Amino acid sequence: MKKVFIVASLCLTLLAGVWVLKLQAAEKAVVDAIKKLAADVAAGKDAKTVMASGEKIAKGAAEEDVFLVMELFAKRKASGKGGLGIGAKPGAITPDGIEAKLINMGRRVTTSDMKNAKELKEMADITAAGGATTYHLAPSKVKKNAAKLAKWQKAAKDMYEQGIALSKARKAEDKVAAKAAAKKLNLACVSCHNDFR
Repeated sequence: MKKVFIVASLCLTLLAGVWVLKLQAAEKAVVDAIKKLAADVAAGKDAKTVMASGEKIAKGAAEEDVFLVMELFAKRKASGKGGLGIGAKPGAITPDGIEAKLINMGRRVTTSDMKNAKELKEMADITAAGGATTYHLAPSKVKKNAAKLAKWQKAAKDMYEQGIALSKARKAEDKVAAKAAAKKLNLACVSCHNDFR
């Protein structure tokens, strides 16, 4: 009986390990797809194309992957875990998280923010890609309610549009427009989180 228990325990442990690896691979696929979509945004693809690509990502994702998309905006940890962060080197730009940086920029855009052109552009493009994907990742209970779905899609569309606006503001070196876009992005996030978290 003891041998049967040990063998069963080993089998369950092995199955759990396989499941975790499969889950990690699926999560990596979603993150990689968002990064690819952000590259399309950076290349100047039109809104219709970007939104269609966001829909394609959403169709290949699980409903709960919306949380994975949102996690991309969290602060990056020194270990490299957490959100995508800002720039290639962890901690080089602070705060090292898209959401935290947008909150700061919604209050005040610094000269340093505008000098980090490449990193700010990447942050804006990821934000737009996240919005285009989130638009199509509404949970099933939200999809069943037309008013809730409209709120969800408005917040996600605002996220996409303000990501584009932030990128344009950066290119024009317009601190006022960058601050306005960051502030509107924060409002879209807070509105969605208040309604759906």
